[in-house]
Amino acid sequence: MSDQNLLDIWTVYDHPGDYPEHYVTRRWELTAPKECYLFETLEALRAFLSQKGLSRLERCEQDDPKIIETWI
Repeated sequence: MSDQNLLDIWTVYDHPGDYPEHYVTRRWELTAPKECYLFETLEALRAFLSQKGLSRLERCEQDDPKIIETWI
């Protein structure tokens, strides 16, 4: 399967353990993150994902508490 056929899912984290000073978004293809970007504010992170034409989904109650939302 080529990369252009994969569904990208962007998960947004609230100061996770590996980057406790930042909001973080990770792009997932299938089951593994492929890229990681760091932001000082949640608003800047959301602007970045919005400019990519992605849509925001609310977190599920079963998600890790550090997950704020997901973008596809």
